[in-house]
Amino acid sequence: MVSELNIEAILSLQVELGGLPDGSKRGLLNHSLPIQIKFSLRQLLLKLEPQIKLFYDMKNEVVAKFANGKESVEIEIDGKPNPDYFKCLEEIGNLLQQTIIIEHPVFKIEDFDFSTDENFPVFFMIIENGMAQQNGSEKKKAKSEKPKSA
Repeated sequence: MVSELNIEAILSLQVELGGLPDGSKRGLLNHSLPIQIKFSLRQLLLKLEPQIKLFYDMKNEVVAKFANGKESVEIEIDGKPNPDYFKCLEEIGNLLQQTIIIEHPVFKIEDFDFSTDENFPVFFMIIENGMAQQNGSEKKKAKSEKPKSA
């Protein structure tokens, strides 16, 4: 199955799967799940890493372009808003909206039989996309199997 996600969603999915180091978000991989599901989730997380690294490399290039030799872009210069700061934010925003197609297994909600207070909006979208793709292929299959009337 494939899902088309923008970089912003990929960054969110990384946290939804792996959690945060400070423990404020546990992540799906840190819940008690069947080993097959954990393996598939880990494989998905590993597929995200090159895209995330590429985003941060490109983001650093954008910051360097506007930072004038400093580590970051100043919000103000001499008490006045720095127009380069807003240009930098706009370019980074554009990077976050770039879409990537990610291949992954079909996940079913019934595979995740645990209670949690956490929310996983991007992962839920992946599950919903899988359900929609399966329903679409089932409808196509049912259409092709209809007997033709004479």
